[in-house]
Amino acid sequence: MEMENHLREKRQALALSQKQLADLAGITRQAVSALESNQYSPATSVALQLARALDCRVEDLFSIKQGGEIIEGELLGTLPSGTGPVRAPAGVAACAASRTAAQATTRVILGFIEEGSPRPTVAAT
Repeated sequence: MEMENHLREKRQALALSQKQLADLAGITRQAVSALESNQYSPATSVALQLARALDCRVEDLFSIKQGGEIIEGELLGTLPSGTGPVRAPAGVAACAASRTAAQATTRVILGFIEEGSPRPTVAAT
């Protein structure tokens, strides 16, 4: 599993040195440097400390790279106002990828249990 790392960009956008960020987050400058150069993935506690120090979400700093597979879907109903893009969970993508060629036309249908639901239901047919 490959990670995306935006720590350096966030730190530089705030005009902080590695040492300043390290002091704010309660870690060492060497740890900041190692994280920025992708030498290791942070422990949850370190990621949370960095997010707090940079006033952002952990997901703004670190995320799992998305695969290039596109799954076509059909939305049943309407999206609640203010809803961003809807993505199928990785399990659905893996399920679709493992089907035989004859089953390749299978559609993934996205729909809401009820209008205003915060999370869509996903079903492969």
